[in-house]
Amino acid sequence: MPGFNAFFLFEPTYRRRHRFQSRLHMTPDALLPVMALLQQMTAEIRREDPGFDLILLSKVLEIFVFLSREYTANRNPMARSLCRLGEVITRLENEYKQDWTIARIARIAAMAPSTLLPVFKSVTGRSPIDYLLQVRLGKAAERLLKTEASIAEIAAECGFPDSNYFSRQFRRHYHCSPRDYRNRKPRA
Repeated sequence: MPGFNAFFLFEPTYRRRHRFQSRLHMTPDALLPVMALLQQMTAEIRREDPGFDLILLSKVLEIFVFLSREYTANRNPMARSLCRLGEVITRLENEYKQDWTIARIARIAAMAPSTLLPVFKSVTGRSPIDYLLQVRLGKAAERLLKTEASIAEIAAECGFPDSNYFSRQFRRHYHCSPRDYRNRKPRA
């Protein structure tokens, strides 16, 4: 969810740098739904009926979604650019199998590649391509433990057209081969 990434992950990074200009501004009326949820949470805590912890979790998630949507609707230019970056991250995480280029990522972010690279790195700690590589390797590691698919099949399913390249990258990141990783980890 782009607004979630922007508001809860990226905004704190940029808050000081932009002198708190991209923070979420809401009127008291706009906060009424959140206040109602907080009152419901308070009532659940007081009652402690069976399942109250699940109700609390659902209310917290509802507040997160509400605030994420509000932040996405924010008209502040910095907030909009963080939301676009959030959209990029969401798409990289969901569409990791696709062939991605810096030019394509920059188009989605509505930024020049020269702007995208330092902004993306300051938010995530890595370049967009390195971030995508980490996502793909994480998905591959998960599949190695949860499926019996061959390493070549998993590599292809996770966006690596060359299984040798996949194995090299996997070894560099996990300090073991995909096969060793599969064999040494307990099954989920």
